[in-house]
Amino acid sequence: MQQARLYPPATRLPNGQVLVAGGYRRGLIVGAAELYNPASGTFATTGSLKTARYSHTATLLNNGKVLIAGGQNPGGPGQRRQGFTFRQRRMRGFLL
Repeated sequence: MQQARLYPPATRLPNGQVLVAGGYRRGLIVGAAELYNPASGTFATTGSLKTARYSHTATLLNNGKVLIAGGQNPGGPGQRRQGFTFRQRRMRGFLL
């Protein structure tokens, strides 16, 4: 993992990669997202959450998007739902 963290969800994607988004590290709330490739055993940074958070959920939806919801961010601008969509090895974040 390029950015060590606690309390991030890990979501297996249809292409076999695993999305790890958000988390908590040394008193900081992490907003970065990474993709883990089990075939190569490597992580790659990809996008970030609009609102950094930890202890949240990340659910793969039938349309291939991942819904990010809930979690903790005591200093953040409030809790919002967020999702990711995947296109040809790239990830774009968007607010639902």
